[in-house]
Amino acid sequence: LGVEFDEDLGLEGGHGRRRVVHAGGAATGDRVARVLVERVLAHPRIEVVGGERMQDLWRSGDRCVGVVTDRRAIRSRATLLATGGAAALWSRTTNPPGAVGDGIAAAYRAGAAIADLEFVQFHPTTLVDSTLLLSEALRGEGALLLDDCGERFTDELAPRDVVARDIAARGTALLDLREIDRARFPSLMGSLAERGYDPAEAPIPVAPAAHYTVGGIVTDLDGRSELSGLYAAGECAATGVHGANRLASNSLLECLVFGRRAALAALTEPGPSVPVPAFAERPRPGSDPGHAHNGQVDETVRTALWRDCGLIRDFAGLERLRASSHVLTRLIAESALIREESRGAHFRADFPVENRSLERHVVLRLDHEPRLETWL
Repeated sequence: LGVEFDEDLGLEGGHGRRRVVHAGGAATGDRVARVLVERVLAHPRIEVVGGERMQDLWRSGDRCVGVVTDRRAIRSRATLLATGGAAALWSRTTNPPGAVGDGIAAAYRAGAAIADLEFVQFHPTTLVDSTLLLSEALRGEGALLLDDCGERFTDELAPRDVVARDIAARGTALLDLREIDRARFPSLMGSLAERGYDPAEAPIPVAPAAHYTVGGIVTDLDGRSELSGLYAAGECAATGVHGANRLASNSLLECLVFGRRAALAALTEPGPSVPVPAFAERPRPGSDPGHAHNGQVDETVRTALWRDCGLIRDFAGLERLRASSHVLTRLIAESALIREESRGAHFRADFPVENRSLERHVVLRLDHEPRLETWL
């Protein structure tokens, strides 16, 4: 594609060796996305439509036959969702405002299975009072986490859930960038300068924030969901490759690998075997109107998720969330209640250790009881 990557491999949390390829320091995703966008816009057979929002999937019989937007119904032989995760549902997040799990919820309403919603990763080092993520690559190059007394208190390259809980126990921490080669991270240093911070002079205040949705729409390794005609790739999908706690930088790799596999599989989709009737409006099962406005989730929902389904959960808080007016919040809470253990990105104060009998996926389907499944 022509993306120019940095020469050296990077080290990030949970990794045992340097194996992460970067571009522009911590700007890898941006560099890859820019090249892909240029290719898409230049392709004669791809139509890009802006300012149009998917509201639902169009189902006819036992298959997905397209999408319904805020303007029209669009029929398609195959529909591939790449709608991202749901981490913006939490009041403190690294995600853009639109990352509220719309694709996951639409797939669930249409009859596709979803899984592993309890596994939400919280990034340890987000600039305080900001969505600016201070990449793990900084700690991989030697940045230190300090408490208010200037002392180290954790292993900076431990898995994210461990580091995030260690910081949360103190409220905030200080990320010391003074001794690293800051020139390797020009975009991050520029963002800090814009916000009035000088990392050469003083450590930067950081705190955890919701960052990545491990679970999502259940797919096979070619992106196929349980609903014929519907595919999913990227953060909205649950392939199982991340287990309970994604390794740093594997999400971008997942998008590239499974995005291609899903697209190639979708090209072979045969389409409906019988004529598809015209789209007719219908009530959306499992959906509650009024919880969002123009794609923005009510702030009470976001505050409740941070309080009751944040880094540390328990029965009382999760049970409160089951009464939420927001369908995805209820499904997240239900999954977290079923998982009576602590594993990966899911930590329950009332069940603080792993339970081997729960080494399975929590799978939810509309109008069915939750199931614990083993995927091979």
